[in-house]
Amino acid sequence: MAAHSADETTLSELLRSGGNWSQVYLDVSLDVEDPPQRSHLQWRTMRDGLVDAGAPGEDVAAIEAVLAETPGVGSPVSRYILAKNGEIVLSEVLPGPQVQDNTIGYGPVPDLVPLVRHRRALSPYMIVEAGRDGGRIRVYGTRGPDAVVDTTTVGRGDSLNKVQAGGWSNPRYQHHTEEIWKQNEAELADEVNALVLVHRPRLLLLAGDVRAVQLLEGELSAASRDILSTVSTYTRPAGASDHELRSQLAAELATLADDERRRALDRLGVQEGDEGSGAQVGVGAVVHALQQGQVDTLLLDVQALGDRHLLAFDAEPWLASVPEESLGATILDKVAAPVALVRAALLTDADIVFTDARDLPEKSEVAAVLRWPAGPPVPGT
Repeated sequence: MAAHSADETTLSELLRSGGNWSQVYLDVSLDVEDPPQRSHLQWRTMRDGLVDAGAPGEDVAAIEAVLAETPGVGSPVSRYILAKNGEIVLSEVLPGPQVQDNTIGYGPVPDLVPLVRHRRALSPYMIVEAGRDGGRIRVYGTRGPDAVVDTTTVGRGDSLNKVQAGGWSNPRYQHHTEEIWKQNEAELADEVNALVLVHRPRLLLLAGDVRAVQLLEGELSAASRDILSTVSTYTRPAGASDHELRSQLAAELATLADDERRRALDRLGVQEGDEGSGAQVGVGAVVHALQQGQVDTLLLDVQALGDRHLLAFDAEPWLASVPEESLGATILDKVAAPVALVRAALLTDADIVFTDARDLPEKSEVAAVLRWPAGPPVPGT
């Protein structure tokens, strides 16, 4: 069964399409002693949960077929799946540790929180493995484990090993070989620089032959060097381990996610201090701002919101605390506050940052940076 994926725009369109959704967010890692038995028990639990939630049999069968597929990426790894009317609408393989517990559900308001949280833990990145004869370039987005670009450059291969001929010819051959290396790495750098401009990765992880890496670094553009991190491992030879490469990749991506969160918090702090009220703090104030389509960046602590619930509507204003604020829209369901808040943010094209309430003003569960300053609560005050 073909996997489906969706960017933020498509998620908004999906939410507007209506209907009832069957959903699963599940850890599908296989690095345990008895993967088949674990998978069987895990799926039986999830299947029972879907049936108990009211999911139709055709949805359950479609999700089961997806979960029968291997994820195609090393553990840890999770899957997020949405089905409607027996069709898989969205299926994503999400590398890395789970961001929250397994989730099962069925109803008119899909819980996209685990999907969005897991995506936010990822960033677009590029891995380049440089050799003396060229190299391999892989570009990854945030939509599953497969590289969106996987290409190899092959340069000249003659005289790549510096000859040890004696006499007058030795320096000439050494120089000739060095020039071939430089030419190969220049061609590789041209490809890397072009892909950086097109795909805008936030990280360029470079590994490979030590001398090839040195030569390649000298040919990279300023944009490529700005996102560059070098790891001293070479995975291209047969049998070579990529453990060090993967470990550094995970550490670098975690740093990027933390930097993004810190920048959002800095913006919130600046806006909150303005007299123009460029920020809102607290559930009530943020709900009101989302109703107005006013939120540029939503910051929330899922755990801190606890058992609080909000109403989700089928049209604008999308959410509210009480039915009287529906403005004629139909109430779809009363859902967990994070589900309603993230849904409204997606529908109004707001950015979403998951953080800790201890970092938010007044240790609030939720806050927002606004697109334009809020007016006074009462005209004229």
